[in-house]
Amino acid sequence: MLKPLAAAERALDDALGPGTSEQHIVRVDVRERDGIVLTTDVERVQRWFRWKDERLVELAPAEDDRLPVASRIDAETEVLAWRPGRRMVLRSCEGIRKGYRSGRMHAACARQRRAELHLDNGVGTPVIESSDTQSASWVAREVFGDAVAVTSASAQIFESIGRGLRRVQRAPLDGLGEHGVDEELALLVRAAQRFESVRPVPDGVDRALEDLRRTAVVGQRPGSQPPVFLHRDLHDGQLLTEDGRVYILDFDIAAAGDPALDLGNLTAHLQLRALQGWCGASQARAEECASALLEGYASTGSGFYGRLSWYQASTFLRLALVYDLRPRWRPLSPTLISMSRRCARQVAFDPTP
Repeated sequence: MLKPLAAAERALDDALGPGTSEQHIVRVDVRERDGIVLTTDVERVQRWFRWKDERLVELAPAEDDRLPVASRIDAETEVLAWRPGRRMVLRSCEGIRKGYRSGRMHAACARQRRAELHLDNGVGTPVIESSDTQSASWVAREVFGDAVAVTSASAQIFESIGRGLRRVQRAPLDGLGEHGVDEELALLVRAAQRFESVRPVPDGVDRALEDLRRTAVVGQRPGSQPPVFLHRDLHDGQLLTEDGRVYILDFDIAAAGDPALDLGNLTAHLQLRALQGWCGASQARAEECASALLEGYASTGSGFYGRLSWYQASTFLRLALVYDLRPRWRPLSPTLISMSRRCARQVAFDPTP
C-alpha cells in the first residue's frame, strides 16, 4: 500500500498530467486536521490541493473559513501565498495584505512594527500602513524589488544585512516568546513525526537528531549571549532590494533567542541555494556571502561560532525534511543530512574565546 504522500502525488499526476508532481510541487504541508496540502505552480499559476481520506480535492483560498481575510478576495486580488487555515498574503491596488486567524493579527502586527522602529535607511522592512481587526489582517506598501542572489556581487548586500540584523536585535523583548535549543529540538521532532506519517523518514535523520541533542548544551552553557530580538524564519526568500535599500520581510513570528539562530538559518539557506544551483549559486559564492554577512554583523561574543554551527546543523536537518517532501528536490536530502551532521561535529571546535 502506498504511503499517503506517494498516493497524493499519483493522484495529482492523474488530475493534472504525468510529471506534475515531479516538477510542479513547490510546497507540502502536513497537518493532522488538514491532511496533506500540496501547492503547485503549473504554468506559473499557484493552485492548492488537499489529499485526505484517499481523495484529492482542489482548494479555493476564498473559501477558507478560518481566515477572515479570505472575504477580501475578488477579481482584482492576487493570492501570493496561502497556508490553509493559517496565513494568507494578498496583492491588490491597496498594497500587500497579510491575514491571520482571528485573534492572532495584533501580536503579529506588533512584532512587525517593532522591527520597523529598529531598522534604518540602509536596511528596512515593509511599513504597515493600516490594520483591520474584522479581517484579521494588515496592509503594507509593496516592495517592488529584486531577490538577493547568492553571487559575488551580493557580498556587499549581505554585509549590510548583517549590520541591519545587529540593529534590529536591539528591539525590546517584552511580550515575545523565547525560542532556543529546546524549542528548536521540539520543532524538529514534530517535523520528523509529521514526515513519518506520510513518507518513510530518510536514512540518517535519527542520527542527526541525536547529534543535535548531544551537542545542544552549547546553547545553554554559562556565558552564552542573552536573548535578542529574532526574525526566527530568516532565509534568502525574505530579502529584497529596491533602489539601493535592502528589505527584510515577515517579522511576524519574531521571538527572543540566541542571535546565532537567525545567522545560522540564513547561512544554511545560502548553502541550500548552492546545492540547487539557484541563479548560478555555488558553494564558493555561498561561503563568500556568508562571510560578508558575519563581517557586517561584526560582534559575535564568547562561544558564538559553536552556537552558529549548532543552529546551522538544526537548519540543515529541517531543510532535509522539508525538501524531501518535494519530489523535484528529494535527491538533496542525503546531502543536507550529512551537512547537518558535519555542522554538529563542528560545535565543539569553536575558535571564539
